Amino acid sequence: MRLGFHWLANASGCDSAKIRDPGHVHEVLQALAPALGLVCVGGPKVHVNDDGSLVGFVLLAESHASIHVPAAGGGYLADVFSCVVFETEVARDLLLAAFGGSIDGHLVKR
Repeated sequence: MRLGFHWLANASGCDSAKIRDPGHVHEVLQALAPALGLVCVGGPKVHVNDDGSLVGFVLLAESHASIHVPAAGGGYLADVFSCVVFETEVARDLLLAAFGGSIDGHLVKR
């Protein structure tokens, strides 16, 4: 039985100002669901921790998408989990356009 598709991405060499801007991360998460043909039902929510790290999350009818930016460095971790298939290249291209850098991603079929 297939329960879903989980795309995991590690990004590096990104525009630090953009990945640390809560408003920009919010906009990117808000654009991600419709670009993938998925439905946003909650959020996005973005939180900046005391150490400067940032986490953004959007609840989807099909599951979730998130972005995690560590306190240091020019990268982030992102994921999209969905019970329906989606185009990982669309997610990759959207994130690259939004934050720059490079992305190493892979899809796990669950």
